[in-house]
Amino acid sequence: MKYGRTFNFSAGPAMMPESVLEEIRDEMMNYRGSGMCVMEMSHRSKVFQQIADEAEADLRKLMNIPDNYKVLFIQGGATLQFSMIPMNLMKNGKAVYIDTGAWSKKAIKEAQKVGEVIVAASSKDKNYTYVPDLIITDLMMPRMDGYELCQAVKQSEMLDHIPVIIVTAKATQEDKLRGLQMGVDAYLYKPFNAEELTLRVENLLERTRQLREKYRQAVADNVADASEALAPRDRAFIQRLDEMIYENMGGGDVSVDNISLALRMTPQQLRRKLITISGETPNSYTRTLQIKRAYELLETQATTPISQIARLCGFYDMSHFSKIFKQVTGISPSQYRKKE
Repeated sequence: MKYGRTFNFSAGPAMMPESVLEEIRDEMMNYRGSGMCVMEMSHRSKVFQQIADEAEADLRKLMNIPDNYKVLFIQGGATLQFSMIPMNLMKNGKAVYIDTGAWSKKAIKEAQKVGEVIVAASSKDKNYTYVPDLIITDLMMPRMDGYELCQAVKQSEMLDHIPVIIVTAKATQEDKLRGLQMGVDAYLYKPFNAEELTLRVENLLERTRQLREKYRQAVADNVADASEALAPRDRAFIQRLDEMIYENMGGGDVSVDNISLALRMTPQQLRRKLITISGETPNSYTRTLQIKRAYELLETQATTPISQIARLCGFYDMSHFSKIFKQVTGISPSQYRKKE
């Protein structure tokens, strides 16, 4: 580093690449030929609006934000925003929140100072380690109807594996087709009794469980294209995850953090979703694919040094690779090659 800078890995503002800082420095006096510093220009100018538009586009891409969600740029830190959001948006004096952990708890606390807060869902009882197994929603709701809620869930890669049941009095063919397009898993028509609701829920959860169990058994039996046993959305996620892991093996970084970043998820979100679908943690799942790749390379590349095969599988410590391989197969990589 030519500037003798300090490495700062704080949770808040942290170090940035020197190339980025140099670009900021160069544009400080004259941002992209505008003749002004960003801090000097009007917030209503075309140049500033372009900055805001680019920032929003980047956020939508990075965080996979659906088009039917707004992106708000609000002054201040997170705690101040927790106050400003209900002050500006809680127009009827009520708001629905989902309690997902430390930050949402702070948001709920601030919103309660402004109006009535309804906590629609929480996983606090198990230290925020799970998401709902199923969502039941009425079709007719203020601001966002059941179809829009379902669409938001199915557009979120963190939530799209969760079945959605819509409760409604509307039973036209047009309504059913719209629901299917949105990804509704089942309808429950009014009036209904508690026993009918219980049976619908149990049947839907059992159907989902059976598909996932069939997939897990196919994986255990080394069946090719095991993911074909899954529901379409689960299958698409597993296939994308596999692609990301194999792609990152070549670069040598198959850490959960790196894979999560590539999928635009947090490590915790990836862990919850993957355990729900496959029964495996991200580390265990990644290790399985690494050893699977090692099998293939040992069988097809007889002259390639085992140390190189280890690197191609994302292992840079030969002894660690040998240890993991032996734990899975009962023999060393060299013994496996001779066997083949």
